[in-house]
Parts: sequence; structure tokens; C-alpha cells
Amino acid sequence: MEEYNSGLLEGQIQDQQDAMDYQEQLRQANAGYEDQKRTTLNDNAARGMTNSTGYSTAVGRDASGYNNTINSLNTQNTANIAAGNSRRALAGESFNRTLQAIIAKNAETQKANATSIGSNVTKPKPKPTPAPKPKPKPKPEPKPQPKPKPKGKK
Repeated sequence: MEEYNSGLLEGQIQDQQDAMDYQEQLRQANAGYEDQKRTTLNDNAARGMTNSTGYSTAVGRDASGYNNTINSLNTQNTANIAAGNSRRALAGESFNRTLQAIIAKNAETQKANATSIGSNVTKPKPKPTPAPKPKPKPKPEPKPQPKPKPKGKK
């Protein structure tokens, strides 16, 4: 378990360092782009060319360089995130394998203990089943009574 925890901690530290590096590089790229825009404007303004195609080309070149830098940073950040996810997934799989091994070992130990305990115990004798009760005799059916004769006219 210590190996799992230390691996997980190292991965977290690496992920945090990668995130801080990304943020710092992004900040520097943004600041550098702002400086480059000012420099391009000042250079062209000093020559009176702020409305020229040369200035527009220089602004486009600066923007393209900035976009390339940002795209490279984002690509690297995405790769770092994927690597961190992969590290966590591998650590989780390792943890699950370790846990399954522990569970299997405990199951074997419990099975062995149950077998050794069960071998020392004598089985109880089964209780005899009682004899079935005799069925009661059926009651005789009553005899039919003759119908009474009506009184009166003969």
C-alpha cells in the first residue's frame, strides 16, 4: 500500500508542477506578445509607417508567432494532463490488483480455518422422525328419514 500511496503522491506533485509551469509559460507568452506589439508599433511609428502594409505584415507576423506559441503550450499541457490521467489509471489498476490479492489470501485463510475447525467437530445425530398418527375413522352417514304423511283428507 505504501508503494501505491507514494506513487500516487509523486504523480500529484508532477501534475501540480506541470500545471504551474504551464501557467508561468502562458503568462510569459502573453506578456511577451504585449511587449512585441508595443515594439512593432513604436518601430513603425518612429518611421511614420503605422498605416503601411509593412506595419500590417509585422502585426500579422507577431500575432502568428504568438498563436504558434500558445498552441504549442496548449498541446504540451494536454499531453501533460493525459500523462497524469494515465499515471492515475495505472496506479488505480495496481491498487486493485493488490487489493484482489489480499482478498484472495484472506479467503484462502478463512477457508483453511473453517476446514480445520469443522474437522474437530462431530456431527450431531439426526433426530428420529415420529411415527405418523393414525387417520381417524370416518363417521357413518345418517340414515335418511321417511317423509311424514300429510294429515287430513284420505
